[in-house]
Amino acid sequence: MKRVINPLIQWILLGMFALTLIFSLYLGADFYQSMNQTSNQSLNQRTILHYFNHRLNQADMNNGFSVQDNLLMIEHEGYYTLIYEEDGYLVEQVSEVNTILESSGQRIALLSNLKYEEDQNQVYISYLDSLRNKQKLTFTIRSMRNRP
Repeated sequence: MKRVINPLIQWILLGMFALTLIFSLYLGADFYQSMNQTSNQSLNQRTILHYFNHRLNQADMNNGFSVQDNLLMIEHEGYYTLIYEEDGYLVEQVSEVNTILESSGQRIALLSNLKYEEDQNQVYISYLDSLRNKQKLTFTIRSMRNRP
């Protein structure tokens, strides 16, 4: 009887060890995917914030930019920078014309439902991030204080 019980206990312990190992690997993989997704989301958010901060500071002069139909247009000498949403991405198009040319812009970051608003010396940018959370950025533009 002792001969039968010892191998049975060994097989039970080996099976429990194998299940524990598989469960630990599953939890580790799930944790890694969760951390990777969080990291990518944070990088995307920082990219969007930094991009708009840089572009709006660059265009902070009288008539330096305009907002039209969810399009931010920055006018430079001889060319335009158009910032808009296309196919779920924030897109920047640099061209000599001030109209959107399909699929000719550079993708910057993931977002959707991009909307621009101007109010006195504030520019509001709202969008849905890659997790479908609503985000709203507010920028104070010094040059807009002098506008009529």
